[in-house]
Amino acid sequence: MKVLFLSPVGVLGGAERSLLDMVEAVRAERPGCELSALACADGPLVQRLGEVGVQVAVRQMPESLRSIGDSEDPGALAFLRTALGSRGASLPGPSLVRYLGEVREVVRHFVPDIIHSNGIKTHLLSAALRGTGPKMVWHVRDFLSQRPVVPSLLRPLAGGVDLCLANSRAVKEDTERALPGVRCEVVYNGIDVAAFRPAPGQDQAASPAPFRVGLLGTFARWKGHELFLRATAHYRARFADEPAVSFHVVGGAIYETSNSQVSLPELEALADALGVRGCVTFHPFTESPERSICGLDLVVNASTRPEPFGRTIVEGMACARPVLAPAAGGPLEIVEPGRTGWLFEPGSAKALASAIHAAACSSPEARAQMGARARQAVESRFTRRELGRSLVAAYDACRP
Repeated sequence: MKVLFLSPVGVLGGAERSLLDMVEAVRAERPGCELSALACADGPLVQRLGEVGVQVAVRQMPESLRSIGDSEDPGALAFLRTALGSRGASLPGPSLVRYLGEVREVVRHFVPDIIHSNGIKTHLLSAALRGTGPKMVWHVRDFLSQRPVVPSLLRPLAGGVDLCLANSRAVKEDTERALPGVRCEVVYNGIDVAAFRPAPGQDQAASPAPFRVGLLGTFARWKGHELFLRATAHYRARFADEPAVSFHVVGGAIYETSNSQVSLPELEALADALGVRGCVTFHPFTESPERSICGLDLVVNASTRPEPFGRTIVEGMACARPVLAPAAGGPLEIVEPGRTGWLFEPGSAKALASAIHAAACSSPEARAQMGARARQAVESRFTRRELGRSLVAAYDACRP
């Protein structure tokens, strides 16, 4: 079996690290499988894929496609409709015609049995690949219904898709509403539990003060960095820093999308305005988040709209860290409140601050027990081994 993965970017965000996990998982489950990839931009992902022996073709996506993000820029979307030949549109521009031809040439070179698209932009590009022979799999990692235009762009193309994979039950249900008639299955993300593990000799019961709380993630606006800073201000105002807590933000703006990311200067300015700049430490984006996670006592997800899955939640749990997440979307399928972490009212800075206080007031022994249960939950549900089994079964079901 030959599988060609499509990635719209070359950076290493959550979806791209999940792609690397899929490569390792499929190889372990089906050693003879031939894996290749098309990346629509160069970057660390391309290097990492090459290091693990995946043949990668890089074909730079035109700027008007790369810039489409959560802002749904009207000019870029009009261009995309034209490029994909939507009803009433004029002929595609020459640059798009050339690019779509390059994509088809990559497919002819690798001759895959399965094309596995790992992002919305490559789902859209797959329109150029209909009729080329391979089975088409779309990996849906977002709530499509939350995007004002994307469902209307994908719907006419969904008839050529053999299978959609959703990273949570919540995303599966949303996908089936947004794209009626598609066949959709849940395949949870699986992580490398050998890399994400408690640091050797580290004991939460012996953690020094202050209590360390961290938010990890890219600077997408909906990831809740502003909410986290406002919760920091609420914590200090309401609890007078009792017990003492240090707040950490780990991440950066890594995607090439229009108006969909907050900048570090914006966050620093907000921290200054809220009077919390002195108790918040900003750390740069890292391709090895396990090191940052093991330096925390509590891993926070503060997303302001429902999280499709919540990869950093699972990574925190794998490192035997209690986690705190909004009670919506994917986290409801991952976190057992009171056993592996806590949930809070989505979008509420006051609720987040109160939940942080409750976690900080719990005993180190109780948190250590919670972290151990969290690790066990990941080992039973979110490993690369489980991911490989699910993916290979899905691929086999697509083939004749």
